[in-house]
Amino acid sequence: MHQAKVIGKWDFCPELIPKHTYTPARGRATAKWQSKNRDYYNAYQRELHAHRMRTDWDYRVMKEAAWKKGNARRKIKMAKEKEQLKAFLKAEMENKIA
Repeated sequence: MHQAKVIGKWDFCPELIPKHTYTPARGRATAKWQSKNRDYYNAYQRELHAHRMRTDWDYRVMKEAAWKKGNARRKIKMAKEKEQLKAFLKAEMENKIA
């Protein structure tokens, strides 16, 4: 006879523990190592990015969407700055004339 599984406050159910997760200590240790080995880690990330851009279509699509989103934000920011510069220059020209 198969007994129903009781999941209470103190029951141990290993199947409910997510597999392949990192502890906070592991994350801190990784961040510490990356900060101490910045040049090596940056070179590794550049190589990984180049490899994934060549071989992983989903990665390329994700990056393209992010680039388009970032470029759109930059265009809006640049347009605002350009308008502010035009307004500033116009005010300066009016002050010189007056």
